[in-house]
Amino acid sequence: MGGTFIITSGAYAGPDFVSTFGLLPPAFLPVGNQRLYELQAELIDKTDSRKIISVPDDFMIEDHERARLMALGFDIIPVSTGISLGASIAQVLERGTVTSGKLEILHGDTYIFGLPTDKTDIVSEGTSSDYYSWAEYETTPSGAISFFDGLRAGQSAAKGGARPVLSGYFCFEDTDFYRTALSVSDFHFVPSLNVYSKMRPLQPVPTGRWLDFGHLDRYYKSRADITTERAFNSMDISRRSARKSSNDAFKMTAETDWFESLPRTVKTFTPQFLGTHTDNGQTGYETEHLYLSPLSDLHVFGRLPTFVWQRIFQSCDAFLTACRGHGPDNPQFNCEGLYREKTLTRLNLFSQQSGLSLSDSWRYSGHPLPSLRSIAEQCAEAIPAASQDHLQIMHGDFCFSNIFYDFRADTIRVVDPRGYVTDGYPTIFGDIRYDIAKLHHSVIGGYDSIISGVYSLEGQTSTDLIINFPQTAHLMERQADFRQRTFGGLEVSDSAAEPISILLFLSMLPLHADRPDRQRAFLANALRLFQEFDT
Repeated sequence: MGGTFIITSGAYAGPDFVSTFGLLPPAFLPVGNQRLYELQAELIDKTDSRKIISVPDDFMIEDHERARLMALGFDIIPVSTGISLGASIAQVLERGTVTSGKLEILHGDTYIFGLPTDKTDIVSEGTSSDYYSWAEYETTPSGAISFFDGLRAGQSAAKGGARPVLSGYFCFEDTDFYRTALSVSDFHFVPSLNVYSKMRPLQPVPTGRWLDFGHLDRYYKSRADITTERAFNSMDISRRSARKSSNDAFKMTAETDWFESLPRTVKTFTPQFLGTHTDNGQTGYETEHLYLSPLSDLHVFGRLPTFVWQRIFQSCDAFLTACRGHGPDNPQFNCEGLYREKTLTRLNLFSQQSGLSLSDSWRYSGHPLPSLRSIAEQCAEAIPAASQDHLQIMHGDFCFSNIFYDFRADTIRVVDPRGYVTDGYPTIFGDIRYDIAKLHHSVIGGYDSIISGVYSLEGQTSTDLIINFPQTAHLMERQADFRQRTFGGLEVSDSAAEPISILLFLSMLPLHADRPDRQRAFLANALRLFQEFDT
């Protein structure tokens, strides 16, 4: 072994994070459809050092989470809550019996794009223009390096407002020396750097780009630098705006028209629309960048109690109720293309891509099921024709990843609308049941868990599939509350959400041709939901 690498995540993130995500250690914060420790693990994937991650000793790690950490090669060491960072590190060293060799430490709320793992007795140096207290250093008249907690009274930043700070990575050549330094400094972290440096001088090493997830506003700025992209569009997120582009000109036109055509009562639920663009053969539009969390992050990775989700669902209802105040002028407006026609077209494309027959029967957990074509036909038949009461402004992709929640304003904000019912004809109108079903496929259907890889699949190479999702008390309470709710005046039980959700999962199959594993999970999930619906 080359030494020991510790990710320090032994204290809970601050109060702002708790109100947004629930009680989470910093390395467990959601970033880009995964937890931060997943990204940090990529940085040290090639190391031959022992990997350790610390967590608060009262933090309950779900079984699937523990299995994932172990698969990444981490030893999990609980530490006492309410103690200093230095004392926490000392506990990790003691409980992990780390006594010798090289010691590397990465703060759990930090991501550094280029860790200088080829050097020892160093600290990473970055720059920041934010007014937060990070550890810093100065050179004494004798030429020695002295470390201190930042924002000393009267300190001025360098030209341009940026100042050098310690960005969160530390490498000590001698663990035993560092253990002594911790003890001498009464287990305070920054003083321990000075004690160690007197024995073995520590050198600041500029590492360039780094991301800080330790303060909520910095978290949102840093998260914007790690975006997720889909095969059919691209996102360019800056601190002021989100710029979406695609080769699909009609799709971009439809989404643009949706934003521009909304009445004021509905626009309050959307980011500010900032115009359109055409670049390098792609078209698109730009909206205000929201420094908020999508519901997908809160649902899959957060630990919010049910009463908070009740407020979120109430805000979803407020949006759909505002949409219901506006319907199409044409009484013959037809939404049937959203269901049978769209699903069968997508299934045919999936069959061409995969070589799977739409006429072959399937099994779920040993139970026989009909063919995919038959499942689609049966689900389409189970959806009553849309009445005039169902027709209103429709978002069209009202799933958790497209819904952000503003905790300060206690309201949702929505992005990425569909903008059409039939190809070639943009419209802001549609069927409220489609939007409710999109919510259903997130809350009940597990869509966001599949996208985030939080599931297990059995039968990857057979026609008998089983998909499993982690079950928690909070999740089951949330799902029970959702099923009893009314959205836009329509009860979930009367919205045909179940058969529509099954069609949604079937229709997604060809859109994820770049991820056969995800396709297989969507297929298994459609079979699971159909079996539950059919019985």
